[in-house]
Amino acid sequence: MEYYLETRDHCARRFWRVTADKTCCTVAQGPVGGVGIEEMFNFASSELAQEAAERMAIERLAQGYFEMLPPDERFLQDLPIADYFDTQFFDDLGLATPRARGGSDELALLERYHGVELPPELRIFIAARDTFVIHEAQLGQWVLSDELWLPRQAQGNLFEQLIWRSQSAGDATAILEYMVSLVPLGSTHEGDRFFAQIDAVDPDNTEIFFWERATHDLPFAIADSLSSLAFLNRLFEDLTSGARGVDTICDDLELLLDRVTLAAPFHALDALIEDDFEYAWRFNADTLYYRSLWITKLLCCDPASFEVQSVGEVFIDQLQRQYAFENTLTSNYLTTTTPTPLYWLWRLFFFNRDAQLRHCISIAREHQSPLVRDAAALVEALQNGQRRLGHIEDIHALRTQFLALDLDCERA
Repeated sequence: MEYYLETRDHCARRFWRVTADKTCCTVAQGPVGGVGIEEMFNFASSELAQEAAERMAIERLAQGYFEMLPPDERFLQDLPIADYFDTQFFDDLGLATPRARGGSDELALLERYHGVELPPELRIFIAARDTFVIHEAQLGQWVLSDELWLPRQAQGNLFEQLIWRSQSAGDATAILEYMVSLVPLGSTHEGDRFFAQIDAVDPDNTEIFFWERATHDLPFAIADSLSSLAFLNRLFEDLTSGARGVDTICDDLELLLDRVTLAAPFHALDALIEDDFEYAWRFNADTLYYRSLWITKLLCCDPASFEVQSVGEVFIDQLQRQYAFENTLTSNYLTTTTPTPLYWLWRLFFFNRDAQLRHCISIAREHQSPLVRDAAALVEALQNGQRRLGHIEDIHALRTQFLALDLDCERA
């Protein structure tokens, strides 16, 4: 058993690691990048050693440390792909005309709403969107939208705007972006969409997920990084335009083995090779997605045609049982991430667990993200008697219908 934690102070980042091996716990700590100071603790049994390791890790989390991947396990891009992203990708997209009036504020808002600094490649990508005119920017199968839709504080409660947007659009992506820590990147020519997922355990990277328009589902990760997605679209563009020979394209495509999934939009590349290009994603976007799907289904329903029984089809009991509010209180996820407080605010609301909900609201009110703070204010207003929520005339009546399904994992 091992726990690796770091602080997020970019000026003086420190690490802390505990390893439980048989009856011994080894603790190392120091500046990130250094060896650190080691201490060893002996216990009467391996069970006691593991309990001590877990207890010490919880204590460090309470002191402001965050559980992360060790540096040697984090994302590392191949040099040719990294060089393409750094030196040529934005020219290939056609980003050349600076925006008027000092650019956009998408980067600042995304970082405020998600409550974290975006990973380096994603930060560069959004900064380029802020700086240059996006109109008709595309490469291969990747088409950039002119503007990212983002809620604005001048227009009222931020989370309620997400609900209005999702209800009006007929899909839940506006809400899911914050329930799953997703950032929209653009779409394919057919309307499927690419999303980058921010994962707290690897601050250096973001995996890319594929949203299928036909199924309104987020079935798989299509790439291990923005740079891999960029390189994949460059190769697709070269193939379809005839700019380079098939042999040289295939040689470059081998660089993406185990880094991308050659999904339907890229079948022309898949037909060139015998290798199975299927990226096995490492992080938890699918877990966050499926644990929140029943919540978004309720929030985005059309009251005129909605059948509450359909929520049971996406409520995965085994998954929901993995989460208990009291256990969440011993970690720092409620205060340091966006998906966790949003999930608990709405889970506790729909299951009408008033005491726990009031506690969760009191924590979420102090969150660094204004979007989480607004979600707490909205849920509090609903719990205190407000009935209308977007197109839903009576959210309390909807909750009563939902409770009748008897899905509560914590029921006696």
